Formats: sequence, C-alpha cells, structure tokens
Amino acid sequence: MCGIVGLIDHAHHLDDASLTTLVTSMRDRLAHRGPDDSGMLLDSALRLALGHRRLTIVDLSHAGAQPMTSACGRYTLVYNGEIYNADELRAALPHINWRGHSDTEVVLEHLAHRGPEAIADLNGMFAFAMLDRQKRELILARDRFGQKPLYYTTGSRWFAFASELGALRAIPWFDASVDQTALATYLLLQYVHQPLSIHPGTMKLPPGCWMRVRLEVQPAVGEPQRYFDWAPAERVSEMTPPLEVDDLLDELDALLTDAVRRRLVSDVPLGVLLSGGVDSSLIASAVRRIVDHPVRSFSIGFENSVESEHLEAREAAAHLGTTHTDEVLTPDILDLLPTVVNALDEPLGDSSCLPTWLLARLARRDVRVVLSGDGGDELFGGYQRYAETLREEANLAHRLRYMASQRQRWSPADAYCSPRFWMCMPEQISAWLGEMPLGAGEISKQMRSTMLDQSQPLIHRMRQVDVHTYLPGAVLAKVDRMTMAHGLEARSPFLDPAVAQFAANLPARLSATTDRLKPMLRDLLARRCPIAWARRPKKGFGLPSAAWSQSSAIDLCDELLLAPDAKCRSLLDRDALQGWVNVQRRPEMFSVYQVWTLLVLELWMRRVANEARVEPPLVRMAPSVATVSR
Repeated sequence: MCGIVGLIDHAHHLDDASLTTLVTSMRDRLAHRGPDDSGMLLDSALRLALGHRRLTIVDLSHAGAQPMTSACGRYTLVYNGEIYNADELRAALPHINWRGHSDTEVVLEHLAHRGPEAIADLNGMFAFAMLDRQKRELILARDRFGQKPLYYTTGSRWFAFASELGALRAIPWFDASVDQTALATYLLLQYVHQPLSIHPGTMKLPPGCWMRVRLEVQPAVGEPQRYFDWAPAERVSEMTPPLEVDDLLDELDALLTDAVRRRLVSDVPLGVLLSGGVDSSLIASAVRRIVDHPVRSFSIGFENSVESEHLEAREAAAHLGTTHTDEVLTPDILDLLPTVVNALDEPLGDSSCLPTWLLARLARRDVRVVLSGDGGDELFGGYQRYAETLREEANLAHRLRYMASQRQRWSPADAYCSPRFWMCMPEQISAWLGEMPLGAGEISKQMRSTMLDQSQPLIHRMRQVDVHTYLPGAVLAKVDRMTMAHGLEARSPFLDPAVAQFAANLPARLSATTDRLKPMLRDLLARRCPIAWARRPKKGFGLPSAAWSQSSAIDLCDELLLAPDAKCRSLLDRDALQGWVNVQRRPEMFSVYQVWTLLVLELWMRRVANEARVEPPLVRMAPSVATVSR
C-alpha cells in the first residue's frame, strides 16, 4: 500500500524549487500510508511533479521504488495498490528486462505496451496515475469496487490529485470549504457519495473508471470512462439446465480458494482478521487449507457487550488451528472518537470505524498484511435490511405493518430508502440546510429508480444499490483509512473479479430470502466448519452499545455541537440543530448512530480548520480559484 500525489502548474505560479517543496509537503501528509520510503519526480518541461509514499509489501528492494519510469523512458507511474495476477501479466511480456519483482513494474510495463484499455486486465486493488510524455497526458484509474481512493481537483491552469484530501489541503489555493451537496449526502448516507468529495470542485474518481488529463495550457480533464460495472441479473433461459446447488458450491469453493491464494503473495508477515462470523471464517478456512505454516489471526472484543464476537472468534481460531491474538477492551469513546476522526480525510459516520481502528492497531503489531471478509454481505446478500424488505414484498401482513408505522403506502423504494439505509431522513436534512440540495436529491432519485426497476428481482436491486453506494462509500473507505492509519494492508478475496461475477450470476433464491441471508456462503461454511456456525445470526461490527451511554453522548453534543464556537453552527440551522439535540435527549428517540455521525462531522471540521498549509513565500502568487464541478 502507498500514497500518491501529483500537481500540474501550467500557470507558472511556482518555480521548480517551490513546486518540489509543495508536492513534497503533499506527499508527506500521506506518510502513514507509506512509512517505509518516499520518492519524487519533477518534470520542469511539463510543469508537473509526482510524489509517492511507499509501504513495502512485495519486492522490498529499491527496484520497487516510485515514481517508476518504464524501460522505454516514455511513461512514469505512481501507484497505490496490489495486483494479484502480476505473475501472469509478467509472463505475457517476455521481452522485458525486469529490474525487480514488484507488481508496480508489471502494471507500468503492461499499460505501456497495451494502453489504458488494458486496465481491465488488472486483478487487484489500485489507484494510479501514469504520465505519458509523448502524448503529454496523465491516465488516472481506480479499481473495480473502490478499495483504494483517488481524488482530483482542477482550476485555472492547474490540476492536482492525491490518495487523500489531506494532501490536497496542503495546496495554498485549494478550496477547503464544505460543499453543501456533499454535506447533504453525508447526512443522508453517513459518507460523501461519489463522485463528490466534501470540498467543492474536488471529485472522487468513481470505482471501475479511468480518465485522461491532457497536459495542455489549461489541463483538459476528460470524463471518467467505465471499464467495469457490477450488475446482478436473473438469467432465465429454456436452454439452461436447472442449477444444482452442490455444483455451484463446488464452483464457489474453487473460485474463493483461488482468490485467497492470489492474496497470500507477500514478502512480509501476513495474517487474517477473524470475527468468528461467516465471511471471515470462510477466508481463514481457505488460508489454512492453502498454507503449511502457522497463520496469525486477530480479533477484538468489548467487555459487557452482547454484540462482541470475540468468543466466536476464539472458537473459530481453535477449530481452524490459527495462532490467535485478541484484545477484549472497555473502550473510552470520549478518548477514541477524536483519534478515529484524525484518521479520516473526509467525514465518515460509520461507527464501525472505531473497532476497525482498534483491530488494525492490534494486527499491525505482528503483521503488515491481513485478509478480511469485506464485500461478502453486499455481493452475496448478507444484510438484515434485505430480509426485512423481502418479507414486506412477499407478505401482505408485513406490508400492512409497514404502512401503519410509516403512514404511507409500501413500495420497494420507500421501504429501502428509509432508516434501513439512510442515516438521516431528507426532511431532517432540509431543516438543517434550509433545503435539500438538488445534487443530493438526484442521488436519492437514482437509488429509488434502481429500487423501482421491476425488470430484476428485488434482492438483485438491493445488492446493486449497496455495491455502487454503501460498499465503496462506507465499507471500503472505512477499511482503507483505518488500516492505513497504522500502515497495514487489507486484502479482500470476496472482491476478486471471478468471485464477484459468480455472485452477480446467482439467482435470487440463492442470493437472500425472507428467512435466510447469504445462503451460498453459509452452505459453503457448513462444509468446512461446524454446521451451527452457518446458522448464527449476523452481528454488526459497530459501536458497542455498552461503551457509550445516552447521557455521555448528549453531554458531548452539548459540549461540541451546541458550543458557541461549534463549526457545525456555520453549516446547519442553529435552531434546527438545537431541536434535534433536544429530541435526542428523549430515551425513545435517541439514536447513537445519528449522534456519532454529527459528532464526527464537528470534530472533522475542527481538525481541518487547524490544519497548516504551505504558505508564502513558498508560493510566488496564489492563482485565482476557478474550480470545476461535475
């Protein structure tokens, strides 16, 4: 894993020394992503500088250092990620005189010889920028599901990109204010939905996309081009024989085993994150069947918490024979909340950031790479909200209960685009902001449109919405930021392209039903572990309820959100905010998740307000900001 940055200055606001100093500062704000090495390239003729921070995982030698220039000298790459089919791609380029065995070199030479259309050949997680000196352009790309982040921004004769927003905020003329539409999506979803970022004019490159930036007098930013799209579909044909579940399980077992095997390539110690749930137990089981040496596994638990899974994790470790390490904690939310927020480059209100941060800290003491079960719920149908919505679709009594409680007619869109999926409802956001911004309303409209498309079964629609929104926006962003805060690389076998395609092809009845979630993964686990494990209900990996009382949460709201110097008061209507806090004081109305989301926003804004920028005299003249929104 690594951190990448770049800046194009065609306005000549910086001399070479100042451009180098600024990009070095941007780069080193990502030191946590790459604590082992750093590199810099300055191209005076192109008015461009590229920076890289390196976490050494494969090829620990200097042969894997970046920025890396191709053998022909035409291309230079800064790259963050891990490519698991690097050996196959390397074998297809036998004429290259390889300088080392890093996957970085493979990505560089593969794309140098085959162009950006070959990005789809890469099996892995990645975000990169590749300079083509002959065409005077940059190619930016991001992996299929958005495991690795990539932001970009542009203005009057300048362009910049980075792995995290904190690096871009080092630029003196960068607009670090809060975008109202992005803020509305954060309040709606707990995260800022792509392609927006929290800052105006700064965008996320969407997952499964690449884009071209031409290095003209005014950098010309092309539209993102999609090379991958995950869309489940019910495939019915008279020519297709009935699916045999046992045959499908054999196929899934082989695909998942191959995906795990690919992700075991490492020149540094590697382990498994083991919760004791279905997904992580499947991954740990596959690892144990592949390797012939002790495997490290890690879990955390919480004292006096019914949600804690550390006992199940210990049981799984004993059965699978892993060398297990765990911590059972009584976390101090008041101490840990600011620590977690400090690891976020933009607000992310998912409360599971806290246990993920603690788990990453524990694992990093012994290993540098971990395998996780992320993606299993979204691809294979693992969320309780799926079952609830399916029950209502199938059963009139469930629909009537919904209509009585919500005082509205039932539809798949209304049932799913509700507190089941949304953090704050649109009417609450409108009260805070004065109105629902059009852009945020359009995102809501797109989700509802997918949910109302009756050409596919309801479970396929729900999975598709989650894979395109919740998975990259909350799950993968959380894992990336919390693990990278400790210099730990997390790999997700369920997001292997072949496994993901298998999940997309599953019929509705094998994706999730009214009474059984992710049946394929549960049945596969029953082959490997005690059958009772496959029947356990899903437990969340979120904020332990015993760790934070309502009174302490409200005290923190009073101290932070309602303080005279509260940053949220400049964004949200003060009376509406005060009214919301008052509602939270009522036990029956208290939502620890909404409170967490607002407190994360406040603490993030305070941190950003105190961030230092690179100030003059480094910069000769700050350009006027003319940001471009998409």
